[in-house]
Amino acid sequence: MAFQTIGTLGAGAPARTVAAHAARAGHPASVSNSHGPTLGDAVAVIGPGASAATFEEAEAANLILLAAPFGARSPRSGSGSETGRAC
Repeated sequence: MAFQTIGTLGAGAPARTVAAHAARAGHPASVSNSHGPTLGDAVAVIGPGASAATFEEAEAANLILLAAPFGARSPRSGSGSETGRAC
């Protein structure tokens, strides 16, 4: 089964680049970050087919790209481990 939608967990350059390629290929792309769906400017640059999303909305996509820095805080837990790492 080919994927139909893509969701990114992270909104940095790698996530935006993948979302742009997916959107140009006709796949809806949901871009999320730890601040919620506040990515209007980034989504406008990506173009048609891209949307700002919550973590849960992006997670519901057929293909999910985790594009967050190592040690980033998890939207689910609210913090990393005691060492400051997410995993």
